[in-house]
Amino acid sequence: MPKIVDLVNRSEPVDSQSVASRQYRGRLPREEAQRRVQALLTLALGSFVDKGYTDTSLDGLVALSGVSKTTMLRHFGSKEGLFHAATKHSAGELRVNLAACELSPTDPEASFAQFAKALIDSSGDRFSIAVLRMVVAEKSRFPPLAHTAWAVARETFRPLQEYIALLMDNGVLEPGDPVEAAFEFVAMVHQGIRSLLDESDYRGGAERARAVARRFVRGRAASA
Repeated sequence: MPKIVDLVNRSEPVDSQSVASRQYRGRLPREEAQRRVQALLTLALGSFVDKGYTDTSLDGLVALSGVSKTTMLRHFGSKEGLFHAATKHSAGELRVNLAACELSPTDPEASFAQFAKALIDSSGDRFSIAVLRMVVAEKSRFPPLAHTAWAVARETFRPLQEYIALLMDNGVLEPGDPVEAAFEFVAMVHQGIRSLLDESDYRGGAERARAVARRFVRGRAASA
């Protein structure tokens, strides 16, 4: 299973020992407190993916991150709340890349090609798939994990949903549910269940992004 250091891009890697050992007298400076919370989210992501939800220990994360358990519970409320925040954190890069796509109401194939390329290129998206594998494995014991992952996915793909809704309103795409159409497009990019099973770099690049966009637009085109 992928490790967090291989999946989350950052300019400075998290050094859990230095985070936990850094000492301050009195109240932490705001910047340091925020840095520790971000480090906690990154460490939590790695733990949820590598160990699973059941075996991720809040006490272990406290020791690694330097964030007190009181602070952790104040910020996130519970282990489930931490999972929600960590999952949202994992989708941050993809969310930014999708929102940055330059969209045209008159050239949907080019616009969907940008969405597809963002999905293919974003390391955060690959990590989201690793989180999804974990959720599928633990869903029967912890059903709320699936609700959390679904909520984060809907929020992450909101730019895609809104663009599809615009095209439906303009008569470019057939009428329907923009959320359903958005996840159909994402499944085309990831080749459905293959994303859960295949660790190889099969998604391709710009050429495949354009091909997926073309198939999606033509398949969903409104009747003349």
